[in-house]
Amino acid sequence: MLAQDPTNRRALEAMGVLGGYRPEWQTGGIEALTTLLNLDPNNQSARAQQALLLGYQGRYSESLADYQIALANNPSAETILGAAQINTFSGNYSQGLALFQRYQAAGETIPNTGITAYATALQETGNPAEAVRVLESRLRQFNRLDATAIQIRAALAIAHQANQNPEAALATLEPLRNAEGATLPLARALSTIGRESGNAQLYEEAIALYRRVLQQTSNPSPGLVTEVADVLSESPTSQAEALRLYQQLTSQQPNNLSLRVKRSVLERQLGEISSAQLQQELQAVLQASDGEIERGAIAQSLIRLDPPEPELLPIYQNLLQSNIDAPFLNFRVAKF
Repeated sequence: MLAQDPTNRRALEAMGVLGGYRPEWQTGGIEALTTLLNLDPNNQSARAQQALLLGYQGRYSESLADYQIALANNPSAETILGAAQINTFSGNYSQGLALFQRYQAAGETIPNTGITAYATALQETGNPAEAVRVLESRLRQFNRLDATAIQIRAALAIAHQANQNPEAALATLEPLRNAEGATLPLARALSTIGRESGNAQLYEEAIALYRRVLQQTSNPSPGLVTEVADVLSESPTSQAEALRLYQQLTSQQPNNLSLRVKRSVLERQLGEISSAQLQQELQAVLQASDGEIERGAIAQSLIRLDPPEPELLPIYQNLLQSNIDAPFLNFRVAKF
């Protein structure tokens, strides 16, 4: 239908909906919805679906900008739920939790597809015990280890670690070690537990699993590649590999400012650029940023530079004056 009429609104909307079913369809879905929104800027369901797909792709600044518009226009419960999840995935935990609570206040029950993000928002805002309770309650509804149960079990292990119970965390993960389809959730859980506990062996195990996922995934989404690069960048043994992934991603998404910051920070850590060059790139990124959402994403990426460099203090202060929610950035500034 689109071949005959590239502006057919029903077909464009259908393409956007299909984009939510398989990762390899996300890019086509986004393109279709962009065309549709150019024709009909007030189509809020199309905007919310585009925001969701952009979030799945890891393009959080664009996603959250779309959600900002959608949430201001009498949003559906589904739109609120999607915004809650993407805010949580992007690190905006307080906003994510507020949206989950708004969704529940409307009489809705968080579905299994959103329960792990809800638990993450709870634990990252200081309530890991409630995250454990929510996930344990939901996991009891499953009699077998299907894809949803795997996701919930992996999230429960992370919540146990956040609740200062590493033994329960590892015991919860044990059934996933030989489960079909559990490689990526297991990698996510092990990387988080390894990072939080300072267990380098667990972290390296997670890296090996992430490499396997990347090798076995044909045409991986930018969101997945970014996730792998983020994990690899935290281990000295795999930082060069992470940098290659960031360079690949920034060539594909030159307007993704947070990716540019991650790449530049890692280049600095590996000694490939000077402090002055990093400062110049960060200033260019800040000048290109447009509003609180993008600056928040830049701040999240800049936190990765530890210890911070004194020459960058004006940039840190500039970001903090933008009224962004970045407590760890304040922590970095306190080190100067």
